Amino acid sequence: MKGIPHLLVAVLCLTSLTASAQPFVGEEVLSDPLQPRNDTIDVAAPAGAMAKDRDGLVIAWTMANARGIHAVHVARLDAGGRVIAPVVEIPPVVVGKEVDAYAPSIAVSPAGTGFTLAWLEIFKVPAGFPGSVVYCQLDADLKPSSPRALAIVGSTNITAPAVVRSGQRTWISGANGVWEMRAGGSTGPMLKTGGPVSDMAATSDYPQVISGQSIQTGWICTGDPTCSGGFPGIGYCYEACRIYRYVYELRFVSLFTGQATRTMTFQSDSRPALESDGRDVLVVWMDGDQQAGGTVSAVRLSATSFAHVEHDLLQGGQDIGTFGPDVISTRPDIATDGERFVVVWSTKTPAGDHDILGAVIDRQGHSTGFTIATSVADERDPSILMTAPGNFQIAYGKLSNGERRLATRTLKFNTRRRAAR
Repeated sequence: MKGIPHLLVAVLCLTSLTASAQPFVGEEVLSDPLQPRNDTIDVAAPAGAMAKDRDGLVIAWTMANARGIHAVHVARLDAGGRVIAPVVEIPPVVVGKEVDAYAPSIAVSPAGTGFTLAWLEIFKVPAGFPGSVVYCQLDADLKPSSPRALAIVGSTNITAPAVVRSGQRTWISGANGVWEMRAGGSTGPMLKTGGPVSDMAATSDYPQVISGQSIQTGWICTGDPTCSGGFPGIGYCYEACRIYRYVYELRFVSLFTGQATRTMTFQSDSRPALESDGRDVLVVWMDGDQQAGGTVSAVRLSATSFAHVEHDLLQGGQDIGTFGPDVISTRPDIATDGERFVVVWSTKTPAGDHDILGAVIDRQGHSTGFTIATSVADERDPSILMTAPGNFQIAYGKLSNGERRLATRTLKFNTRRRAAR
């Protein structure tokens, strides 16, 4: 590069790196219209959970069946992200009772074929009756084993979905704990996590989990004289006059080695995400009051630090995008191919619908944002899965003109390494 100033060389190199970080976003592929949903819970989970075995991709989602009951359905996807028949409906764990199924999570079996599927079941009748974390195993033809209940959850104020992840072993989370899947489909004893698990990585002997929740820390009275019921100075304040204070606690737990927390001064029903490439773990969360909007933040953790987890492990990090003001539960999702982490999330727009955005973080920590779905339709709750080096599949829910569908797109990165010239 003789004769080119050093500053210009640096600019050209940076431009090349930025360009190579931008993925090619494939065309949107839509499913047939799904049976309408009438959700009775608001839990932060993807619209469609995906996994891949030796035979290809599988997606799991919730929709109403012919009887109007929400049930988990699974099907294979072709290379273009299209649903391949047949679609399999998963039976509930309690036969003969009306239960709604929500928020499926799926992971490939360690043997490389077949899957473990987990989800939430909530009783429709009697209302208020506790629900369950439920799981089953799927063979290569997606034929399910008999579902089993794993843990009891409340019928309201559910703070986290079921999550299943696999590596050398398969782990399922529910409520405030995780269970190891054993041979034959049974599970080991519950290992407590200290908080509602939002996401999990299972690439090491024992999983790492992340949770995030708002915690009420107190309240102040508005100061209106009518708020004390005519008895000023006695410390009484009507409920309608109280302004509650909250903090948001992010909690990372490495099973059997320790935990770290980060407390932030905002309130949010969003949940964090976590992914491991075997060397590092990336934690991503929605940083800011959910009703005001904020930034999507990430912190990268070295796996070598898990032998002794430091209290301040979650401090620092970087902003990789933004999200708009909202009131519904949401969660980003992460995938990695070892070269990069790719993060996707939904954001509410000023028009009132939701768009899907993303960011890629390379090995050096450089972050590049990109758009995925920004139409006038309502697109939300994305998930992402690595299908091959440099190749990813995204799934999300799409609501347009009163019809709900699953949407998929492929992401492709230029995996060739070349010097800028």
